[in-house]
Amino acid sequence: MSYHPKITSLFGEDLFKLLGPKANRVKWSSLTAQEKRRRLNLIPVYIPTRSLGKAPTLIDVVIHCFTKLVNMGQDNPLLGIELAEFESLVQAAELDKVPAMNYGPDLLIQIDKLYKNAHKQRDVFLRHIFEDIVFRFNAGLVFPGIGRKDSKGRIFVNDAQHRTLACIILGIQQVPIAYIDSDDEYWDVAQYAGINIHSLSASEFDRYRIRVQRYIEAKEAGMPIEEEDLLSFELHELFEELGITVAEKGDNNPNGSVGLVLNSIGNMINYRETYKKDHFTRATEMNARMFPTCKFQTANSWGLMEFLKTQSTKIDPMQMDYAITQAIKKRWARDNAGNAVHKNIKDSYKANTNIKATGSRVPEPVIIAEGIYQVCTKYAPEIAWNPPKWPEGIPKFTFPLV
Repeated sequence: MSYHPKITSLFGEDLFKLLGPKANRVKWSSLTAQEKRRRLNLIPVYIPTRSLGKAPTLIDVVIHCFTKLVNMGQDNPLLGIELAEFESLVQAAELDKVPAMNYGPDLLIQIDKLYKNAHKQRDVFLRHIFEDIVFRFNAGLVFPGIGRKDSKGRIFVNDAQHRTLACIILGIQQVPIAYIDSDDEYWDVAQYAGINIHSLSASEFDRYRIRVQRYIEAKEAGMPIEEEDLLSFELHELFEELGITVAEKGDNNPNGSVGLVLNSIGNMINYRETYKKDHFTRATEMNARMFPTCKFQTANSWGLMEFLKTQSTKIDPMQMDYAITQAIKKRWARDNAGNAVHKNIKDSYKANTNIKATGSRVPEPVIIAEGIYQVCTKYAPEIAWNPPKWPEGIPKFTFPLV
């Protein structure tokens, strides 16, 4: 077995105490998306490690996290899960059929030499370790960490703490760490700040862009497709079909684009995760085609998705969407009036209630959907429209119609 002896002495050779009987375990990849999310939500987001002292080993940190999970009893989210187990990063690369990273001969460090400066470093974000590293582990993406070696031979990991902990969880006992020799704890803080504070983090647009490209290249290379990449590429194809240009916030005229510039891709990804694909696609199509010469307003799509959610499935969706489009265009005729739709509705709500839509007990998309409902009942009465689900006990507002 490849787990460190200190770990196996507490949890069993095959992590029986943590994962349960081996015969009852299943691979993470075999779970449904709903079951994956249920289990992930049970993993503590944050595990404080100050109780381990000023300088715990990373092995002790893993043991501390495993103990927290075991103590959850039947709610332990790893119970019944077969974790991958590797002898080394090279073996992990071979098993997953990915190129191994070429580390220098002095870069791979035994895990029992690795420590954490608990007074200077952040604590453990356990859900992140499992969701973003362990359950999607790729040995070709284990980049060297950064640390400091003191005169006692202890190497303090100041960057890649979570990546290193993930390797230990998977049984890997040598990890790549580049370090300086110093007893000055200044470097523990400076290294962390240089990488985690002064660096430029990826924007919502960057994350979307790279996920689309990773999908394309992974498919070309025959590599596994990440779930987030699949969703982003689905949106990419829809936006391409509708002529929507996705751009960074503040870039209102990318490559000379006229109209239909989408600067809030994060909103659309959230909506796609929240609403059915059919409602998302139809709402996006209607929004783009009604207002083709203005910036793409994600809030309009949000309200349309919420409105479609309560409509009868017995009505032909093409006829329904046509009626919605005709009704909204009677109220907002100009092709560049996209910004007015959600703004006018929310302004009307505030005028009626003296409460901003963003601060109301009524969810913002429901307020926009209610405005759309009133427009549709006025200008497309041939459809038997259902109102959105308005919270009980809260008065509705009246949207002014021409």
